[in-house]
Amino acid sequence: MIDARNLHGRSCVQGEQEESPWRAHSPIEAPFISEPLIWIQICERYPNEWVCLVEMEELTDTDLDFHTARVVGHGKTRREPLEQARPFVETHESMGHLHPHSLT
Repeated sequence: MIDARNLHGRSCVQGEQEESPWRAHSPIEAPFISEPLIWIQICERYPNEWVCLVEMEELTDTDLDFHTARVVGHGKTRREPLEQARPFVETHESMGHLHPHSLT
């Protein structure tokens, strides 16, 4: 049986504190999704950051051009936006992972 006090970072021994393996080291943010944005707005809002995009309204089927898209993750590293976008993987069949310099 698991002692519920351990789940909150408390030891079973009175007065002893230890870090719980269940406690996150950083706060968990709620998933967010932006309003539809054009590429220039994305670049202005998230300068020099990687972004994950969903609901990309494509201009053509043959290239990366899109009219608008919604941001579901952004960050300085390639991994950050992917982590933030995780809640949207099951609800969106396609997702873009881009850096502002990749389309300019």
